Amino acid sequence: MLYVRGKCKLMHISLSGGGSRGLVHAAFFEHLQTSAEGKALMKKATSFSGVSAGALVATPLAMGVDPKKITRTFEEGGLTSWMHWPRVAMAMLGLRKSVYDGQVLYERLQGMCSAERLRYPLSLGVTTVSDMKQVSLRYTEQCSRDSLFNCAVASAAVPFLFSAREAGDSGLACDGGAIRCTFPVDAIVSAIRAGDEVTLVNAAPWPGFREVIGTRNERIFANAFDVFNEHGMEWLPRELGADTFAYKDGIFKHGNVTFIAPTGAQYAASGGTQAAGDLRYKGHSAFTRRLRQEGIEIANQYVQMKHMHQI
Repeated sequence: MLYVRGKCKLMHISLSGGGSRGLVHAAFFEHLQTSAEGKALMKKATSFSGVSAGALVATPLAMGVDPKKITRTFEEGGLTSWMHWPRVAMAMLGLRKSVYDGQVLYERLQGMCSAERLRYPLSLGVTTVSDMKQVSLRYTEQCSRDSLFNCAVASAAVPFLFSAREAGDSGLACDGGAIRCTFPVDAIVSAIRAGDEVTLVNAAPWPGFREVIGTRNERIFANAFDVFNEHGMEWLPRELGADTFAYKDGIFKHGNVTFIAPTGAQYAASGGTQAAGDLRYKGHSAFTRRLRQEGIEIANQYVQMKHMHQI
């Protein structure tokens, strides 16, 4: 269906970064396909965007890939190369520019997307190496698969761990959340200001709702990391009206924006920030099962709230 602004409400779906918690994103969208309310959300979608792990999920979604296939790819495991620690040592000694060159992520995107081409406009947030600014690069159905996949990998290129990659006219780029925000800010702001329906899917709880577990030192570290991880989110309350907007735990709606995220308790039950940073997780393990289950829980909560007209 062709959507034209002013005649039919546009729906923009944006996915945050989140490391290994990209599996939560994938499982969420997979489970949505089992309900009428979930299918309705996907049918309304007219554009997508993402940063980092969110870019690696948003890209195949925008290409019409079955979410089951995306989930299976994430479940197969993280960066499990036996050469990991030797690579780390070489990178620290300056013998390598980074631990990985990003080819593993590129090949996984190729495997997920097969011969598919882009079906929906897609914006990917990257950080330019030249001036260290986040930009949202927009792709349409005319784009080349190679250019698109390179940009998605660049968006997930955590400095030191992955090499920067070419991202369109922006040149070398790295992790889209490295400087500004874990969401592609420009793409979301444009949609909000145009009056479109917007759905934000966060891999972590909204600011103020994280439950930190562990020893005193672990809690101090986790809190400090969370402050860093929330950087750049001040633009969102401003856009929505700081006097009337307030974050809530989990899923809620404010105006034309639907907020979807795990609760603080769900996040803690899956290992919190420490687990999100575990990019070397084993495939089909207790870890992947828990992240998958969390995505299912969030999808069920969304469907229930939608059915009861709470969002």
